[in-house]
Amino acid sequence: MTTFAVVDLETTGNQKQDRIIEIGIVIYRDQQIVTTYQTLINPHKHISRFIEHLTGINNAMVMDQPTFEDVATTIHRLLDDAYFVAHNVPFDLGFLNQEFERVGLKKLQTKTLDTVELSRMLLPGAPGFKLNQLAQFLSITHDDPHRALSDAYVTTDLLNVLLEELTRLPKTTLKKLVPLAEKLKSDLVPIIHALLDQPQTRDIAKKDASYDYHYGLAIKRVPEIEPIMSSEEMPAFGDWLDAFEVSFNKPLRLGQREMSEAIYHTFVTESSALIEAGTGIGKTLSYLLAAVYMAKTTREKVVISTYLKQLQKQLLHEEVPKILTHLNEACRIEVLKGKNQYISVKRFSEWIVKHDNDHYDFTLTKAIILIWLTKTETGDVDEIQLPRSGYQLFHQFSHRFDTDEKQAFSYYEHKLARIEMADVVIVNHALMHQLVLQEQLPLKRIIIDEAHHLPEVIEQEQGLMFQSEAIHAFLNQVVHRLKTFDVLDADIKATVEDIKYDYQCLIDYTRQFISRQHSAKGSKKIVTIEPQEAVFSTMQVMYERFKVLLDTLLKSVHLTPHPLIHDELISIVSAFLEPYNRFFFDDATDAVYWLEMDLTHQQQPISFYKKPVDIRETVMRYYFSPHRSVILTSATLTVNQRFDYIQHQLGMTKQVETYRFPALYPTESHVQLLVPNDFPRLDQRETTAYVEALSELVFSLADLTKGRMLILFNSYQMLKDTHTLLDELFQADYVLIAQGISSGSHEKLKKHFQQTDQAILLGTHAFWEGLDIPGDDLKCVVIARLPFQSPSQPVVEAKLKRMESRGQSGFYGYSLPDAVIRFKQGFGRLIRNETDSGIVVVTDDRIVTKNYGRTFIESLPSVPVYHRRTTELLDLAETFLTDK
Repeated sequence: MTTFAVVDLETTGNQKQDRIIEIGIVIYRDQQIVTTYQTLINPHKHISRFIEHLTGINNAMVMDQPTFEDVATTIHRLLDDAYFVAHNVPFDLGFLNQEFERVGLKKLQTKTLDTVELSRMLLPGAPGFKLNQLAQFLSITHDDPHRALSDAYVTTDLLNVLLEELTRLPKTTLKKLVPLAEKLKSDLVPIIHALLDQPQTRDIAKKDASYDYHYGLAIKRVPEIEPIMSSEEMPAFGDWLDAFEVSFNKPLRLGQREMSEAIYHTFVTESSALIEAGTGIGKTLSYLLAAVYMAKTTREKVVISTYLKQLQKQLLHEEVPKILTHLNEACRIEVLKGKNQYISVKRFSEWIVKHDNDHYDFTLTKAIILIWLTKTETGDVDEIQLPRSGYQLFHQFSHRFDTDEKQAFSYYEHKLARIEMADVVIVNHALMHQLVLQEQLPLKRIIIDEAHHLPEVIEQEQGLMFQSEAIHAFLNQVVHRLKTFDVLDADIKATVEDIKYDYQCLIDYTRQFISRQHSAKGSKKIVTIEPQEAVFSTMQVMYERFKVLLDTLLKSVHLTPHPLIHDELISIVSAFLEPYNRFFFDDATDAVYWLEMDLTHQQQPISFYKKPVDIRETVMRYYFSPHRSVILTSATLTVNQRFDYIQHQLGMTKQVETYRFPALYPTESHVQLLVPNDFPRLDQRETTAYVEALSELVFSLADLTKGRMLILFNSYQMLKDTHTLLDELFQADYVLIAQGISSGSHEKLKKHFQQTDQAILLGTHAFWEGLDIPGDDLKCVVIARLPFQSPSQPVVEAKLKRMESRGQSGFYGYSLPDAVIRFKQGFGRLIRNETDSGIVVVTDDRIVTKNYGRTFIESLPSVPVYHRRTTELLDLAETFLTDK
């Protein structure tokens, strides 16, 4: 009978010199708690304000408690002959063994189970893997977070769930899991073998029969697609909205119904429209209602395009159920993503058996996906959270590389069948662009949300970027496939080596060219290049030689008795070469080319870029074609209340309807805009004084706001410098969560910020928008600089030159309105609902001292603006926040 010792520690920190201040142990056997142990420990070390705030344990509480020396033998005896279980075993076991060694006891040498690792595998759909997140996800009561015994109890409940999940897995999956489990942190193999040794019972046979089996893998049976019967005659749109409001049990918001009616009118008249909908309007519900009605009445699909995956998730899991619950008609709304989002079961079955050279993240990724296949009905990787490098591995067995159309099972093909029967289809802007160009879906009616991003997405999709280091992943993939089919003979190996050599010659030549230029910008060297230059012609010749060798490889493989590998390699090679071909040989007179060399990396990798300078012809030709209605909506489409800028960007020459539905919230009484007049002037070459002033301001504001601050930067270097200084100033009294420094995705960093008291969030471009932190979780937004793009960026420089050559002002025609749109997005992070309040601090006083500054202010909702000394602004902020 297996005994588990579930352990949790509270410590003064996570460094080697830190000490334990509390330990909780739960001894668990045969699904029963046998005994528990808990004690505070005097660390003879100061407990910081942050640790006190986190755990509730202060210096006075531990003063008369035993030291670790006093309790070490008792603890060692409890743990010595049991599975050591913890939520992050390396931390807890490492810390305990360090302390045991310090007091002269032997380190524990015991089997372990890490509930973080097991949760990632067995609960792949959990929103996060911190203990409190899992407790909430599993509805486990967590009475006293960050106290050792309470955390140990919760970890015990979690362990029980995880072991139960393990027993539910089909034996086919358990057998595939064994070789992976041998390389994990947790000692799972004995537990899996015990499950496999259990005799076949009727329950197990019934359980195994609930799966389908393809390519040696067990996958959850995907239900058949049920057709939706055609509904009866639809009422008039106004009457239909009335009926929805009755079912919804509350009227649509002011402006929400009007926006929905504007979209309906645009669709009916087969015209197009620009709609700016301020915070609080509820634009998502507005356009969903219009989309559903049009799809049901015309029996033609409506396509909705979003910018961020997060908005897709919000649509699918929050807004869509809200609508479908209150409709009288059955309606099917589906999300379609690119092929690289869906797993290929066939390819994964081949990759899972090749694990000799896998590092830990790859092994964990395979284990997560193996188990996820028994749970998913979509095969969409966005359902799960993989280790960072796991996404790189997933890409190798995504549907993107499937060449065999006749497969036993395909998630992507199943999704396409659902799309065929859908009324409304949700995509992202990048996929939308591909669909528009290729006419892959009926695209008579399109709604584009977050439409201010459409120009940059089209630039991205029309342009290209590839990196010199990509050759390694490409050749590894090629060699892996050749080994799989056992065709990697001596001649083919020699060809692969020649390919490496010729490619390296091209990169070395390019690197030498870049090195000769005097264009270093911080950590990168950026060089624009023209296709007419001699150096470009030389690069073309070298690339052609590299391509010839790849053709030689394909011909060699074609001679082997394996036609499938030849066809597959053609697909892999074509996908790799596609951006190179477009860079070196596509005729693009209206594009800017540039090279970037990373000076921080020892190998100095090179990135190749090509982007269009003007996308207006593409937009007018493909998006605004005859008999197509396009709705472009966003909270930030206007500059100084006018749509001129977005219309110019998209080349909208024909007349379109424009609508503005301002924000509903009374920002004038809920927000103050504070601008210091005593900040040092920012010199781009020397930012020290400015960063010091900014850090001192944040330090002073933190006590007024109890953290709860978002600091927005244009420059990652300034973010890093400010983070370093703030870390010294706060000395662990506040948690600093910084993009690019703290680990995790943007969404994880946001959640960490919301779930942590006394936290400050620092972010660059990605945090200026799409960040929804309502209520008291956010009380202050600090904007370090007005968000002008650097005029030396190749695309920006090319656009400004083009405008100047036509007698137009590049600053007023492009740089200023672009910055205003970004600024409005940053400002909009603060007020997310009608009860929100707080302050926005802009430390760049050009917003009030320059003539163009009025454009920023007049583009905002009405708010009071104070331009005063920093000390006066702090007094104003304290009074305002206290009153609120």
